[in-house]
Amino acid sequence: MGKRFTPNIIIAPSENKGSGHWLGQRISAIFLTFLGLWFVWSVVNGLGQDYDKTIEWVKAPKNYVLSLLFFLSLTYHMYLGLEVIIDDYIHISFWHTFSQFLLKLFSGILLITFILSLIHISEPTRPRLIS
Repeated sequence: MGKRFTPNIIIAPSENKGSGHWLGQRISAIFLTFLGLWFVWSVVNGLGQDYDKTIEWVKAPKNYVLSLLFFLSLTYHMYLGLEVIIDDYIHISFWHTFSQFLLKLFSGILLITFILSLIHISEPTRPRLIS
């Protein structure tokens, strides 16, 4: 009997977390489907309202929570999708690592901006910027 050849296979990082990415993207897509429809419907119904009514709409607990869930799902879905693109198409180690770093930085800044915007809107003593 001859020796069997078994090659050493190096598993790329994306192959270790592929099922988690797949599931995360599907779950966030389901959330985005319903929350996106709600968001578009809300924006269309809010057209023509003045500033104060729009702020009061955002401050309503239901709208506040749904807006937060929409932006969380949107940022997470964007992050997962762009991470897969980086894993698939950037093969030089330095640029791959640098791109992943920029993606995490941009996603974090975007999420913090969304959250701080909602917090600022919900503050009772916020200054009125538009007269």
